[in-house]
Amino acid sequence: MANLSRNIIDSGEVKNMIGQKEFRGITSNSTIFEKVITGNAIYDQR
Repeated sequence: MANLSRNIIDSGEVKNMIGQKEFRGITSNSTIFEKVITGNAIYDQR
């Protein structure tokens, strides 16, 4: 999975994909991850 976000975690989509064995793991490039979460209101909520 290349586009992990809080929205798909909170919605249960990731859990469903794991349950259906649509993928086996998730990884994130730390540089890209930092750019995505910095200044994004979705991640400020928690």
